[in-house]
Formats: sequence, structure tokens, C-alpha cells
Amino acid sequence: MVPHRRAFLKVTVTALAVIRTVIAAATEKYPTRSVKVIVPFPPGGATDVAARPIGGFLSRTFGQQFYIENKSGAGGNIGIEAAAKSEPDGYTILVVTTALVIRQQASTLGIDPLNDLIPVVQLSRQPLVIAVHPSLGIQTLSELVAVARREPGLRYGLGGAVGSEQHILGSWFAHLAGITLEPVPYRGGGPAVNDLLAGHVKVASLGVSTILQHHMAGTLRALAQSTKQRSQSLPDVPTFEEEGFEGLVLEQWVGLFTPVRTPKTIVVGLNMESNKALADQPTRDVFLKSGQEPVGGSPEEFQKVVREDFLKYERLSKTLNIAPP
Repeated sequence: MVPHRRAFLKVTVTALAVIRTVIAAATEKYPTRSVKVIVPFPPGGATDVAARPIGGFLSRTFGQQFYIENKSGAGGNIGIEAAAKSEPDGYTILVVTTALVIRQQASTLGIDPLNDLIPVVQLSRQPLVIAVHPSLGIQTLSELVAVARREPGLRYGLGGAVGSEQHILGSWFAHLAGITLEPVPYRGGGPAVNDLLAGHVKVASLGVSTILQHHMAGTLRALAQSTKQRSQSLPDVPTFEEEGFEGLVLEQWVGLFTPVRTPKTIVVGLNMESNKALADQPTRDVFLKSGQEPVGGSPEEFQKVVREDFLKYERLSKTLNIAPP
């Protein structure tokens, strides 16, 4: 058999296998076995906090276990790629933050987030914050700027990798303030906030989920939040715009995705049940307690958010010269 014919047959067999998988998933009652929910970050961060109550609700609704697998590493790339390259049968889904559309700009993400994954539903949104350890002895963002001017290259922890939304926030703030900050990346928000609590770093850029309880207890202090209006979870914390940083607005979302070619019936079913979960008061309470606002909506609405943020972070990465690590 000539080589090009063998290659053609190999591609054909692969394509037929994918088609059979899709047809089988579309015709069987879904799900008939447990479903893996990949969270590409360690436990304790915003993604993990959102995925667990949703997974629990879907387990009860569908009568099959939706179990969380924290597949962290490479700033989320390992888990994101594993989910995108899994069989499009609905038995591996992904819960991830805005990091999905940023990693393409500032890292070597091995998949195309706009074409290799299907946005199913936006689960939540929350601001990012700049927070400090009490030992630094500051109460406001302007005081932090003054400290950074005295100490060029002040280290600050990231609840994510270089190129993450936390890094974008810190770099944008430093750029507008005319200061130099040295990022210290962590595998996720949980490890970053632990080091901030221990005083190993004195400043950090984090999601609200990881900082809220510590801010309320006074063990850490949030200085500014990145949304247009103050979050109801942090009514005492000013926005960056209120502190004089005009235009500095970022909103972190958490969403549910499936691999491309997942049957539409499965996507619609996951969307419908996830929206029920987000309307369920006990589930909503878990989100709100962590500082995340439940969102919901259609796959099309979430797809619009994903595409708009992809373009926004593309512009910011270029403006701030954030290159792949």
C-alpha cells in the first residue's frame, strides 16, 4: 500500500471513530456513568470554589457522580489542554477562569480556546484585588504606591502564573502608577494566599474568593478591587477607578466548557441544569459567601463574553509587554 493511501485511511478511521463517539453520546441517555470535571488549578482558588457546588448539584440532578479533578500545572495549561483534547462525549468537562483566554496571549497554550472548546455557561463573576499583609502597615492603594517607589521591584504574589489575569492586573496597576513590581507566580490562588498570610510575600494580586474571609477577619487587607462598581462582598473596598486609576477595570469570570464537537443535546442539557443550580438558593449562597456573583445564561451569551475578553486581553498583553514565560 502506498504511503499516502495509508495516511488517508488512518485519517478516515480516526474521523469515523470520532463520528461514532459523537453519535453514541447523542443517542444514549446522558450521563450513564460518572463525569470528570477538570479544574486546572489547585484546590482553594476561585475555580475550585465554583466547580464543587456545581458538580454536587449536577450529581444530584443527573444521578451520576460529577467529580472534581484538580489537574494543575503550567499556569492552568495542563488541565485546559487535557480537557480540550478529551473525547467529545460529555464525560470530561472543564471549569476554568478568564485564564483560558489569557493563556493564549501570554503562554504556549497548545489549543485554540475559541475553537477547541464550547462555552456552555458562565457560572460566576468576581473582581480581582490587590491585597497586603498587615505587617506592611498600609491602609490604602496610594500608600502602597509610596512604598513601591521607596522599594523598586517590590515582590508581589500572583494567584496564578505569569500571564494570568492576576499578573495583568498587577502589571496594569504598576504601569499606570509608574512603579516597578516583581511578580512571584503561584500555581493558584490557594497557595498564593497561604504565603501572603505567612508573610512570605507582603503584597498579592488575587481573586476575591481567596481573600474575602481573611479581609473580613482583618488578617489580610484588600486595598482595591478591579470591577467598575464595588462588589457587594467587599463594600468597604474602593475600586481602582475610585482610587484614581481611570479605565483599570477587569472582571474575572468562571465558566463551564466542553470539548468541541460535543453533541448539542449534551451542551444544552449541561447548560439547562447548570442554570438550575445557579438559581438554587443553597448553591447561590456558596458562591456569594466566597465573593462570587452567580451569573448563568445561554451558551451564546457566554461565547460573546469569551470572545470579547480574548480581544481585550490580547490588547493588554501587547500594551504591557507580557510575553510567554
